[in-house]
Amino acid sequence: MARFIGRAFAVLSPLVLAGCLGDINGTVPAAVTRSVMDGQVVVAGPDGYCVDPRATRENRDEAFVLLASCSSVSATPSATAPFAKSLITVTVTRPAQTGEFDASLSGAEAFFRSSDGRSAIAMDGDPSGVSLVSTETTDDMFVLQAELSDNGRAEGLGRNQWRAIFVVNDNLLSASVMSLASSELSAETGMAILQALVRKIRATSPKAG
Repeated sequence: MARFIGRAFAVLSPLVLAGCLGDINGTVPAAVTRSVMDGQVVVAGPDGYCVDPRATRENRDEAFVLLASCSSVSATPSATAPFAKSLITVTVTRPAQTGEFDASLSGAEAFFRSSDGRSAIAMDGDPSGVSLVSTETTDDMFVLQAELSDNGRAEGLGRNQWRAIFVVNDNLLSASVMSLASSELSAETGMAILQALVRKIRATSPKAG
């Protein structure tokens, strides 16, 4: 199950994220949603967040979507502002077998407390730079808050981040909310953004028929 959960982070390499941070503040049209996996999943952020199409990547088995404040993505100061700024990433992964989902969710905490799991969170791959602040497992989602050292995060990001592992239409999603170095989020605010993100994706994606 560690192998399967780890796949959800394969797209989010340090080079990809560093490139995303460098490219924000562009002039591209601000889209509020992005459909991936043949329309099975629609990625959408909380109010005030837009998809950056330049950073979105998708192949047959997985997709990566970056969201930031609409004003940052489109370089339009008048765009709707989120109640708190952060950088949001969503990875969507098709399972090798549908039956692996339950095992993945139930084994998520053990994975992220392991060296491999903390390496998946760290931008430099060093597990020693990652501390798990809190975790929670429910029937349909796993949530964590992590704190990263200076070496464990990309330039421009803050110390704290929040992640949720959940399933939408037989696809495994890993949604992350990352503080910006210029505006570190409180635990309550970071979790509120993450929960709003998960609710929006579930509400926007088509219902399983």
